[in-house]
Amino acid sequence: MAKSSLSKMKRIDQRTGYLFLAPAVITLLVVLIAPLFTSLYLSFTKWNYLDSGSKPEFVGLDNYTKILSNPYDLYSFKVTIMYVLVAVFFQLLLGLGIALLISREMRAKNTIRALILFPMMISDVVAALCFRYILHPDFGIVNYYLRIFGLNVEWGNPTTAFLIIVMAEVWQNTSFAALILLAGLLGLPSERLEAAQVDGAGYFQRFWHIILPAIKPQILVVIIFRIMFTIRVFAQPWVLTAGGPSDRTSVLGINIYRRAFRYYELGEANALAWLLIVLSMALILTFVLLLDQREDRVKERSNVS
Repeated sequence: MAKSSLSKMKRIDQRTGYLFLAPAVITLLVVLIAPLFTSLYLSFTKWNYLDSGSKPEFVGLDNYTKILSNPYDLYSFKVTIMYVLVAVFFQLLLGLGIALLISREMRAKNTIRALILFPMMISDVVAALCFRYILHPDFGIVNYYLRIFGLNVEWGNPTTAFLIIVMAEVWQNTSFAALILLAGLLGLPSERLEAAQVDGAGYFQRFWHIILPAIKPQILVVIIFRIMFTIRVFAQPWVLTAGGPSDRTSVLGINIYRRAFRYYELGEANALAWLLIVLSMALILTFVLLLDQREDRVKERSNVS
C-alpha cells in the first residue's frame, strides 16, 4: 500500500514538473523551432514577398545550385571563412595571453578583470562606430598621430578594410575568450605544476605539457562559441565598410541581408542562411577533430616515453 502511494506521488511530481516545463517548451517551439523549419522550407522556394498576390513557389535545389555556381556568393564564402579563422585565432591567442597574465597574483586584479568585460558590454553597432571615427582618414585620432610622423593611412582601401573589421571583432570579443580560459587556469591543480617545476621543467614545458592539455575543454568552448557568433557577423562590416570596397568585406551576413531586403529574393536568402549553418558546423567539427588528434599524439608520446 505504501509503495503504491509512493509511486503515485512520484507520478504526480513528474506531471507537475512537465507542467512547469511546458511554457518554456512552447516558447522554444514558437520562437526557435517553427521559424527554423519555415526558413528551411523557404530555402527551396522562389518568392518575392513584396508582391501581395504571390506565394512561395517550390523550386527544389535551384536556389542552392544558383548560389554555389555564383562567383560573388563563392567569394562571400571565402571572405567569411578568412574572417572567422583570423578573428577566432587572434581572440584565442590574445585571450590566452590575458588569462595567463591576470591569473597571477597582482594588485587590483579584480578591477582588471572587470575592465576586461567592458568591450563585451558595448553593442556591436556602437563598437563599430567607435572604430569608424577613430580610424577616419581626416579627423580620426589614429591618423592624427600618424601624421606627426609623416604618415597618413587610408583605412577604407581594399588592403586595409578587411583588417579593420577583424580588429573591431577581436577588440570586442577577446574578453570572452580571456574569461573562459581564466576559469580553466584557476582550476588547474597547483600540485602538478609545482612537481614539474621541482623536476626542472621550464615555463614553456609546463605550459605545453600541463597547462594547455588541462584547459582543452575551455579552448573548445571558446572555439565553438566564437565560431558560432563570428560567422554570422553583420553589424561591424556593415557599419564600417558596408561590404566594400569592391566587396572585399562582403561577408555572408551582408550577402543575406542584400538578398532578402534589397533584391527581395527570400528563397535565396534562406538558402544562404542554411549554407551558413552548414559552414559553421563544418568549421566547428574540423577544430574539434584537430584538437582530438593533437591530444591523441600527446598521449602516444607520453606512453612511448
